[in-house]
Amino acid sequence: MSDEEDLFVREGIRCYADARRVLHRFEKTLEAQIEMIVLAKSDWTSFTRDKGKSAIKTAHSDGGKGDPKILAVVNGKTSDGHKAQIHTGLIWRQEGVLVFARFRKPKHLVGFEPRPRSGRVKHFKINNRKTFIYVEPSEVIDLTKDLNLILDELQLHVEPVKPKLKLSVS
Repeated sequence: MSDEEDLFVREGIRCYADARRVLHRFEKTLEAQIEMIVLAKSDWTSFTRDKGKSAIKTAHSDGGKGDPKILAVVNGKTSDGHKAQIHTGLIWRQEGVLVFARFRKPKHLVGFEPRPRSGRVKHFKINNRKTFIYVEPSEVIDLTKDLNLILDELQLHVEPVKPKLKLSVS
């Protein structure tokens, strides 16, 4: 091991526990802020958020499977009556920190084709089937403004599913 690596490991051992506590506090604080913003949102146009304890859950991922993220899982129904689940929050990707939203349910909205109204809204797909929309990264994130923008944009994609015609022979 080089002297530089040795110094790095010794310093890491010394401050690891404090760093973990700071990271945990940061994750919990950010989860609470995201939850407050989602709870305060009153202009749901094509989505009705469930009420009660199961309405919103917060979570974080350290990137063990994909990119690290801190998010709210929002349960409810679309205006066309489908049970729905939205994931929204922050994701750390190569291009920067992204304020994002995506449908987890219903199935027909998971891979929607984005039609953003705002030039700040971009998208990417994972495994060519899950669509994420996000606010273009900037130096300063206004979490309240950006989460509301991205949730408004996501709701534009809720349209009733056209029923399949059944042919009957008389």
